[in-house]
Amino acid sequence: MALADAQLLSIRKLLSGAAAEANDFNTPGPPLPKGHPSASLLAKLYLHVTSLYTSATALATTASRKSASQIGMSMGSDAHADATAKGSKGPAKMFGKIKDAVSIDGSSGDGDRQVGSTLLQYLDVSAAVSKALAYKWLGIDAGENGNRYGEGIAFLKVAESSISLKKDRSLFSSSKGKSSRAEIKSTQEQESKSISHWLNSYNKLNDTVRFALTKLRMGD
Repeated sequence: MALADAQLLSIRKLLSGAAAEANDFNTPGPPLPKGHPSASLLAKLYLHVTSLYTSATALATTASRKSASQIGMSMGSDAHADATAKGSKGPAKMFGKIKDAVSIDGSSGDGDRQVGSTLLQYLDVSAAVSKALAYKWLGIDAGENGNRYGEGIAFLKVAESSISLKKDRSLFSSSKGKSSRAEIKSTQEQESKSISHWLNSYNKLNDTVRFALTKLRMGD
């Protein structure tokens, strides 16, 4: 996770120089300004970040399940001891405690479980946003290199839908996740505007090319 976050900071630093040459704060182009980092390079970097977050999610999920299993085993042992010492009411009481300890949403008040839930949410959303940005730059690369506007539009539409899927306000509901939620929300809003700008521009360019080809064919 730390490596993925560091990679994102490196990408932002790489892009910071080009921001000054943008048409507005969020949308440099089309075309991309001279000296702007390669779109294909940015796509590859974001794909790498996505793979890092995905791997971290898998590891965190495995650790969370293992922890829950260990809690269940420990509480089960305590339940057995209580049952032996106190009689038949012990197991039922302890079973309720086990359910609270391993609850998925962390509503039992267990701080470690809440942190784990927030971490998994952060990793999941970060992976989705990074993947959307990879699609964005794949689309821009298609349009800027070879004038493949149709292909670029397809990638940008996927990026647009992927960014919008992760706007659930319930994410990072705990107080520890508020700063992460604010940061990701800001990134989503800025990138949504940028993707829409490129998508609208490529739609216009694609329509212009199609009209020119149609007119040329009719002239023949």
